[in-house]
Amino acid sequence: MAFMASSATGKALAMAGITPGQVDCVVDAIDFWDITNRQDWQACESVQRGLSFEHAKPGPLSPDEDAVYQFVTMIGRGYLGEPAWNHSAAAVVS
Repeated sequence: MAFMASSATGKALAMAGITPGQVDCVVDAIDFWDITNRQDWQACESVQRGLSFEHAKPGPLSPDEDAVYQFVTMIGRGYLGEPAWNHSAAAVVS
């Protein structure tokens, strides 16, 4: 991709401090991000399709998914009209 100061992309890159010599690296990074983002979307869509089957049952979360549990619990409390955070619970210090 040639650096074009007259194009909107060129102007945006120039405003971000990207020099003409850096444009190829930026474009490569954007292309890589785009590929990765599309793959993530495909993976998420595949999981959602799988969960739509009648035999799919939710299972327990692994200990590595503590952040997921906390997030789901926070959302659930919000739907129930409860405070999102359990302020009475003692803070875990490790």
